[in-house]
Amino acid sequence: MNKASVLIVDDELKIRRILQIMLENENYKTEQAKDGAEALKKMEYADFDLIITDMKMPNMNGIELLEQIQKRDNTVPVIMMTAYGTIQTAVEAMKKGAYDYILKPFDLEEMKITVDKAYRLTFLERENKYLKEELEHKHSDKIIGKTSRMKKVYKLIKQVSKTKGAVLIYGESGTGKELIARTIHNCSPRKDGPFIVANCISLSENLLEIELFGHEKQASNLYKYGSRQAPSEIEERKIGRLELANNGTLFLNEVSVLSEQVQERLLSLLEKETDIRIIAATNRNLPAAIKESRFSKAFYNKLSDSYIALPPLLERKGDIPFLIQYFIQKFSQSTGKRIDGISHTAMNALLNYTWPGNVGELRNIVERAVVLETSSIIGQKNLPFYIATYEEKISPSENKTTYIEIKKEVVDDFGKE
Repeated sequence: MNKASVLIVDDELKIRRILQIMLENENYKTEQAKDGAEALKKMEYADFDLIITDMKMPNMNGIELLEQIQKRDNTVPVIMMTAYGTIQTAVEAMKKGAYDYILKPFDLEEMKITVDKAYRLTFLERENKYLKEELEHKHSDKIIGKTSRMKKVYKLIKQVSKTKGAVLIYGESGTGKELIARTIHNCSPRKDGPFIVANCISLSENLLEIELFGHEKQASNLYKYGSRQAPSEIEERKIGRLELANNGTLFLNEVSVLSEQVQERLLSLLEKETDIRIIAATNRNLPAAIKESRFSKAFYNKLSDSYIALPPLLERKGDIPFLIQYFIQKFSQSTGKRIDGISHTAMNALLNYTWPGNVGELRNIVERAVVLETSSIIGQKNLPFYIATYEEKISPSENKTTYIEIKKEVVDDFGKE
C-alpha cells in the first residue's frame, strides 16, 4: 500500500514536530502548516492524501479549513484534533465530512492507528476507483449505422472478437473508438473479465508509465517547496493497469503519444504469453510517424494484428438520421421528457453540417437540444447558431428512408435492449 502524504496543521510548533516524527517513523511523508491559510496555500502546490488539523487556530479554525478542503477535494480524509472542551464542535466537524477526531492531549499510538485506518480506507477507494468504474460501467450507447461503411466495421468487429491478438483502431476524434473497443471486448471470450482504459494523452510520460506498469517499493529523494528532504520510502506498491487488466482487455487510447521506452516495454509484454489483450486507438497517422522515427515499427506491427478504420461522420451521412433519433430517444428517457422527433428544417441543418467532431459532437448537440426543447419536436432554434443557419441542400428525394421509418426502427431497437 502506498504511504500517504500528510499535511499537519496546528499553530503549536511542538505538536507539529511530535506528529512529524511519529508519522515519518512510519514512513509517511509530511508537510506542516501553522494555520488554515498556510495549509490552503500548500494545497495549491501539492496533493495530500490525509490532513490532520487542530480545531482551534488563529485566522481560520478547523471547521472553516474543513469546509475549504471539502470544496477542493471531498475525498481527502481530515482528522480533527480538539481539546476536551470542544467535543461538540468535533462532532459537528464529523457531520460536515471529517473522518474522525482525536482528543488533546492525544496518545501517539491512538493517533497512529487512526491515521493508518483513514489512509487505508482512502487508498483502497482510490486504487480501485477506475477498476470499479470499468467493472460496473453501464455503457448505454450502442453502435448505430446502416451505411455500407459501417457494415464493413461490423464485419471486422465480429472477426477480431474471436481472435486473441492486439487490435489497432484508427479514427478521427469523436468517431467512437472506445465504443468499438468495448464492443470487441464484450463480444469476445474475455467479456467476463475487466475492460481497463488508459488515456495515454492525459498523463505525463512518467505518470503514464506508473499507471500502466505499476510502482514497486523504492527509495526516492523528495524535493518540496525548494528544500531537499532525506531519502525515504515513499511508496510500497501501486497496482498498474496492465495488472488490473489480467484476464481482460487493456484499451490504450491515443497510443501515438507513448514514449519509446513505454513502447519497448509494451512490445516485450506482447511478445510474451500473457493473459491480457491490448486494443489500441489513435487519430494520428502512425505509418508517417514511423517514417519520421516518432513511433516504433516493431510495436506498430505487433499492435496491428487486426486493424479497424472508422469512417468520419461526413463519410456516413446516411447514418445521421438514425443517430439523431437514437440520441433523442436516449436523452428523452434520461431527462424524463417526451421528445418525439425533430423538425424538417433542423434535420436538414444537421445533415448539411460538416461534423468535425463526428458522432461525439452530434451526441452533445442532440443532448443539448433535448434539454432546451420545451415542445415535443426539436426545432432549429435549439441547435447551436453555427449549425442552425445552414442552408437546406438536401432534397427529399435524396433521403430514401422516411423519418417515420427511421423513428420506428430505432424505437423497436430500444425495446429489444
